[in-house]
Amino acid sequence: MLKFVTIFRTAVFFLVIALLSLPFALVFPLYRFRLASDHLANRVINLYLQMFLVALRWLCGVTWEVRAAENIPHASCLLASQHQSFWENMFFPYIFGNPAFFAKKEIFSYPFAGTLVRRNGHIFTDRTGDLTAARDAIDKAVAISKTGRNILIYPAGTRHGRGHDTMKSGVGLLYTRLNTPCVPIRLNTGDVWPAGSWLKYPGHIIIDVLPPIPAGLDRLEFMQLLAQQLDLKPPKNAGLAAVT
Repeated sequence: MLKFVTIFRTAVFFLVIALLSLPFALVFPLYRFRLASDHLANRVINLYLQMFLVALRWLCGVTWEVRAAENIPHASCLLASQHQSFWENMFFPYIFGNPAFFAKKEIFSYPFAGTLVRRNGHIFTDRTGDLTAARDAIDKAVAISKTGRNILIYPAGTRHGRGHDTMKSGVGLLYTRLNTPCVPIRLNTGDVWPAGSWLKYPGHIIIDVLPPIPAGLDRLEFMQLLAQQLDLKPPKNAGLAAVT
């Protein structure tokens, strides 16, 4: 019975979201072809995300909160988060002031999402192991960080459940090059929006912002500390974590 209720509520949720998306789809060409200012476009996108969150709450029973957001420094920093769900892909830019994040190259080719990541100046990364592409991605992150914008990365790369994920060692290189504090973020989004499932389960999402790891630590020491705080296995090989 519980499973049926979850399926029904999720189906209604997607129907409502489809209807709510129609007006935004109509104005999307203005954003795509730069006929609307970035300020106006961002206000429209934030309104859409707010509506999405309201629909999740009332139709699926999904609530959320951010704890200890004051741990994020006022100056530029590296946000390093656990990654369990597409929820954080959608809402971290809204919650944390639009940090620049690493996006796999396939996203840049998507009609809607590709436009969003390009116009928001997010960072292309190639997960094939191309060292030149990895260096280019880190160079772009450094340039963005110098403007005062935060950088967001998922150290384990792709979405997984709780525990047993392996950190990508590229986060250590990124930390060293940025020379900024790193703020670990823990979450439980996979409980309500599991990776690989279309169902949305009722529950309360908690985003825990941990105290920042100071800049300037030895790379190995930093990775061990970050892995411990995010419940990750130590890195096995080089590579830059990407949003999936």
